[in-house]
Amino acid sequence: RRRPLRYGPLRLEFVTWPARVRSAKTRQRTIDGVSVRLATPVQAFCDALEQPRLGASFPEMLRVLRTGLATRALTASALGAHARAVNSPALARRLGLLLELATTNVDQELAAIAQRSHAWTSGDRLQERASDSRWRVRLSRSRDDITRAATS
Repeated sequence: RRRPLRYGPLRLEFVTWPARVRSAKTRQRTIDGVSVRLATPVQAFCDALEQPRLGASFPEMLRVLRTGLATRALTASALGAHARAVNSPALARRLGLLLELATTNVDQELAAIAQRSHAWTSGDRLQERASDSRWRVRLSRSRDDITRAATS
């Protein structure tokens, strides 16, 4: 555990996640002569979906996903493979919904993982006002509102 770090106007907070430390996909980079391990884009995106309190709102995550897909920093196949490896219904639900909103395609394997449990999953840390029955995700906004907010 470390104290928060300032990087320009940003404040970076370190979060202890013991299980993830051993299995996370990372890249080694040297920044100002210091060797640093950074999560891969797929790992970072999926981590933010697994722990919504650490990530952004659903519209912002959709915007990040669309940008990642457009720049090829993220691919639907790599994200899906990661989610299938983690095998978490909550991750499959959040990722499946975002991939559907971004690409209009439904990943049937993620849908099968998502529907393995009858429980519902929170979409993000905001107050829940809507829900998506295909993915069993409770949302702070409707699908249309999320899509509109991600493009504004």
